Amino acid sequence: MRMEADSHVHCFGKLPTYGDYYGAPAASGWNVEFHDWLMTGFVAYRTRLRADGSQSTALPPVGWVIRLAESDMTVLCAVADYGGDSQGRPFPMCFYVGVPSPSWPGPTSGMLPAALGVLDRLADVHREVGRCLEADGQIDSLLVDRALDLSVLQTKASDDAWIDGARAIGFDDWFAGAAAVMRLKEVSAWCRATSLWGDTIAGSESESFEVTLRFPLSTRGSKAAQAAGWLRWLESRMNLKRRSLSLVVSSDVAREAGHFGVIARPIVADDFLMATPLCEALPYVDDAARVAAPADADPMSCDGQDGVPICWVDFVESGVGRP
Repeated sequence: MRMEADSHVHCFGKLPTYGDYYGAPAASGWNVEFHDWLMTGFVAYRTRLRADGSQSTALPPVGWVIRLAESDMTVLCAVADYGGDSQGRPFPMCFYVGVPSPSWPGPTSGMLPAALGVLDRLADVHREVGRCLEADGQIDSLLVDRALDLSVLQTKASDDAWIDGARAIGFDDWFAGAAAVMRLKEVSAWCRATSLWGDTIAGSESESFEVTLRFPLSTRGSKAAQAAGWLRWLESRMNLKRRSLSLVVSSDVAREAGHFGVIARPIVADDFLMATPLCEALPYVDDAARVAAPADADPMSCDGQDGVPICWVDFVESGVGRP
């Protein structure tokens, strides 16, 4: 059976005005597969938190693009945390739509802005719900028959408008805004280490290469331009056009920064942790913010004075295997 895009804004999770799970419209087919992934991932998250002695399960704002393997659907969702149900049992609330994965390949840097626009509109929904909860209003009236225009995801045109925003981000300024999540605090050392790390990714690229990557997002500059820029950086090292990537954009509230995750393989339950503070404990995630200092102190792997790019575009356009 040929799948169609589902533009209805589905929701699933817990709200403080209800005693148990809230979901609308009724789940079936691909929705059930997505709910199963969400619930299994949240259980894994809670289990690890308890093992660490933490009592809080609060999640930062998160946007997901998830490729479902069985139903061959791509789910675009915004996750909100309203604190659980009226009984105090925690669980996040998710607002989402779906498109058939074959109709939305990639995504490449030029296709990402359309997806991020959909995630922004879903985030608007959870902000509306939050305001309604604060005012003791009726949630159902906000969600019944709510739909988004998904035609932008089904066009083959590439949108490179993000480049203008990326060109406006000075690289030193970008690094300063991401420094809180960086292991290396010296910009040229990080450039050198990231260049070598990128060469390793390029050298591993093959039909069977499966990888999970996480990239820092700075507080200074458009997150959409940064996320698209990281995909552009990755495009010169991996063939993204032949892949179905799952993506996550999350905020690090404690450190006022963020992360962009790229999952180049079938998604698993533990991937839910990529949108949580426990991501750094996942052994299979390669993180650009955690690259180690190279043995070679020569910083000249990036354009610009002392190996530091002038702007964000200079960095993301840096090639593979440069001396």
